[in-house]
Amino acid sequence: MIKRKNIKDIILKGALLCIITLCFSCYERSLEKEIPVPGGEEEVQVVFTLKVPSLQSSARALTGGREEELSTLDLLLFHTGSNGAYIESIAATKIDGTPNLYTATLPKGTYDLMVLANCRQEVNTIAGTPSRQDLIKGLTLELDGEWKVDPDSSAYRPIPMWGMKDNVQVIDNMRLSYDLIRMLAKVNVEVKPGAQERFKLTSIRYYNGEKKG
Repeated sequence: MIKRKNIKDIILKGALLCIITLCFSCYERSLEKEIPVPGGEEEVQVVFTLKVPSLQSSARALTGGREEELSTLDLLLFHTGSNGAYIESIAATKIDGTPNLYTATLPKGTYDLMVLANCRQEVNTIAGTPSRQDLIKGLTLELDGEWKVDPDSSAYRPIPMWGMKDNVQVIDNMRLSYDLIRMLAKVNVEVKPGAQERFKLTSIRYYNGEKKG
């Protein structure tokens, strides 16, 4: 015979288990709405228009065409928020006959969307689901020596560029435009012929300084 106290315990534990199951089920449904699910009818084609930094002046080492070169474009999806977790990366395809138009198949939904140009080898090293800030730190490029600007060099690669949009709601028939950002300082230095016998240029350093504060 089951004691009355044990019956109450069974009823309480059963009710608590039902509540937990119900809450978890609601949480799962909430995640399904927030997290884009690739595949099936939930994917759409999106066209990307890329605006590269305008060429103000050419450096002798690297011409305008090379500065603006786009070889690859990868799309990085993050959960919304200033430091949302990484979801996945998707490689975009260049549209033939257009200068800076790309297309990609993206999952419907709302998320933060980063574009990375000329960074395919770094994107391929992403593992797990790091936060946006941790992922950016991991994508930092380290360079020993000068940037190889000669296209015939085995170490040549186009200059990396990136762009970011938060809270992008991906829907049917969508076009997105990104103003790409890159880190590039162009310095043309020339020693006048009359000073070459008295002056030897050994190094150049470029610094950013605050205009205010």
